[in-house]
Amino acid sequence: VEGQQLEEAKQLAGVCASVRVQIKQELTLTRIGFEANLEIWNNGDHPLENVTVTLRASPFGNASLDATSLFVFGEPELTDITSISGGVIDAKSNAKSTWLIIPLTEAAPMVEIKYDISGVLRYTIEGVWYTQGLASDTITVQPDPQLYLKYFHSRDVFSDDPFTAEVEHPVPFHLGVLIENRGYGDAFNVQIMSSQPEIIENEKGLLIDFTIIGSSLNDKVTRSQSLNIDFGTIPGRNNAVGVWHMISSLRG
Repeated sequence: VEGQQLEEAKQLAGVCASVRVQIKQELTLTRIGFEANLEIWNNGDHPLENVTVTLRASPFGNASLDATSLFVFGEPELTDITSISGGVIDAKSNAKSTWLIIPLTEAAPMVEIKYDISGVLRYTIEGVWYTQGLASDTITVQPDPQLYLKYFHSRDVFSDDPFTAEVEHPVPFHLGVLIENRGYGDAFNVQIMSSQPEIIENEKGLLIDFTIIGSSLNDKVTRSQSLNIDFGTIPGRNNAVGVWHMISSLRG
């Protein structure tokens, strides 16, 4: 193999050869949401029909203002009821509905803001409509993080020189990422999962390989040979730097 590399290097002398490398990575973090539960006890002898529940958000202490558009109300998880848009609750039975409520960034752009979550329950009994207001509950929405990623890498890679018979040992080079949290909220459980480098273009067929041998976070080594970096919590208006240490089988 060494002789083959040397021979290829001689043939390619004076010719620029490029290799495209792809590293697949995935960033995850934990978002803040709220769980809303509604339980309905039907102790009567008749079913509740056409059951409809409408949730509403308003600024704390100001029910006259509607802030529902600042939230995303997920599809409810239902127990013992077919739907909350015209469903039925049997006589002598209880029903439960659970929503996941996610605030949008506009709900608390810079500082924490309180909101009241309330709603209206409507249903019929033997064709007669009934309307019941739902007691409000107060939630506190924290500002969202806003993450921006900037990648950087070493310019030169030192490793075996194919133009010499002697085999030089590889010197680690770096692929780094700067994560800027430009938002006013903390980013929790931030992680980047990485794969090993994959050569996706090598027109001249160079015998070259790239390997991640470890990583570090804010200049501190994480785990030896770890592909993933756990950034933990990145506070609002702060940065974090992760670096993957790599080697190449050829210099370049």
